[in-house]
Amino acid sequence: MSNAMQVYKDNLLTIEAWSSILHIDSDKKLEDALQVMEDIMNRMGAGENHLRDSAEVLSSAIEHYEQERFPIEKPSGIDMLTFFMDQHGHKQTDLSDVASRSVICELLSGKRQLNKNHIEKLAKKYHVSPAVFF
Repeated sequence: MSNAMQVYKDNLLTIEAWSSILHIDSDKKLEDALQVMEDIMNRMGAGENHLRDSAEVLSSAIEHYEQERFPIEKPSGIDMLTFFMDQHGHKQTDLSDVASRSVICELLSGKRQLNKNHIEKLAKKYHVSPAVFF
């Protein structure tokens, strides 16, 4: 029997346990995986750096489940506009350099879509890429 096969047989229980932990298909298994991750992180904090690969693999499994279970939708351009307005304490009147008050009102109420001109001005105003509003 090869050395690799002997290591596999000696560690089969560990491999089966990891397979169970990495196959996250419910919120309960997510909770278990998060507890294991917390333990790994605590042990790494105590100097057990050999667990780094295990942490990375478990982190990927957790991330995969969370992305499928709790998807995050991309915000719309108007969502981004309202976010920037809030962050900068701006009101509709503060956007007079972007469009007229009535156009801004229509944009924020969803009656009108951002156009290229609006996006360029907003990107410049808030110092972000125009892509943020697409």
